[in-house]
Amino acid sequence: MQTVAAIRYVTNGSYIATIREFEAIPCSPDMEPLMSRLKKMADKFEASTNAVKEAQDQELLDFTARKLVEMAADIIMCHLLIQDASKASELFSKSAHVYLNYAEAEVEKHSNFIKNFDKEDLAFYKK
Repeated sequence: MQTVAAIRYVTNGSYIATIREFEAIPCSPDMEPLMSRLKKMADKFEASTNAVKEAQDQELLDFTARKLVEMAADIIMCHLLIQDASKASELFSKSAHVYLNYAEAEVEKHSNFIKNFDKEDLAFYKK
């Protein structure tokens, strides 16, 4: 996914709206623990997005864009796997568990980076 094209859908709320719609789709009982973790991941994505938007700094948005887009993509892919695993557990359950473990770590990493980043440090990343 191209970050430049996708970041618009992060900042205009399209991705979080889609994620929240996915949360309303019922899943199988064995996928409910994963869905619970996924909702927490979405909360971190939303908080990260809001923090960057509230800074009203285009340079900061450009710098964090890839992290935000990756968070959205990981969360959406987890939702799709959970939906598939709810319909065909024998085919998708293992993949849903494995990918959610990976995605959860990635979302946590990006969330922590954005939460703890001081925009004054942007100067360190310039040539």
